Parts: sequence; C-alpha cells; structure tokens
Amino acid sequence: LHKLIDYMKQRRHHRPRWVGALEQQRIPIGLINGSMDPISGAHMVARYKEAVGNPLMIISLQDIGHYPQWEAPQQVHDAYRQFLTAAAQ
Repeated sequence: LHKLIDYMKQRRHHRPRWVGALEQQRIPIGLINGSMDPISGAHMVARYKEAVGNPLMIISLQDIGHYPQWEAPQQVHDAYRQFLTAAAQ
C-alpha cells in the first residue's frame, strides 16, 4: 500500500511553495486539526505555528484523527463559525 501512496513525495516536492504561502499570508488564517492524526496531528500544529507566526486561531480536536470533518462534523462546524466570528472583528 505504501508504494501506491505518492503524497509524501508530493509533500517534499511542493514544500517550499506551500510553506512559503503560509509564511506570506496576508489574510486571517486558522487551523482545525485532529490531534490523533498520525500524518498531520499535534506535531503538525507545532510546525504550523512556526510557519504562520501568529494565526488567528488553532483548534485542536482531541481524540479526532485525519478526517475531523467526517469524525466530528459538529465540532468542525462550531470551530469554523468561531473562526468566522473572530475574522470579522
């Protein structure tokens, strides 16, 4: 299965562009993250903070994995509404 998944190669290839976009953003930016995600979990939140500097908000959903919008749709909805309210101020 791991040989079929090409995303790690893509992540390495596109990293400068993707990280650069986060570092240079000029709009309110936030993150909704599943803390139990083995690919982009808590360790990604730390790296995100480094790249973005001072994001408007970071919501880390406990006991949620790689697909928070599917695993906890109401929590994601509530977090997104919270972000929209904060961004409007």
